[in-house]
Amino acid sequence: MAQTQLVLNTLKHCLKEKNLTYVDVAKALSLSEASIKRIFSEKNISLHRLDIICQLLGMELTDLMRRAEKQQEVISELTLEQEQEFLKKTQTLVCCLYAIKRL
Repeated sequence: MAQTQLVLNTLKHCLKEKNLTYVDVAKALSLSEASIKRIFSEKNISLHRLDIICQLLGMELTDLMRRAEKQQEVISELTLEQEQEFLKKTQTLVCCLYAIKRL
């Protein structure tokens, strides 16, 4: 997952935890709700705006980055269902094995 997407997903998660909406964010940034939706959909936000949103959340920008890093999941094992799905799709399995080998 791209870093920007990871940070924005984490930000959305933090907003949900605090029961804050795009309307709340829009007020804090003196923007419209549509502008906030556009920022998130285009994945384009300035550090200044991120900082203001973090203040709204009662956290520091570095806290957001740490949370984003923790949410980045590294897969070390597959579930039985995932293994069975791979076995059904030989080409997918070969691609994954090739990718693992390159790591």
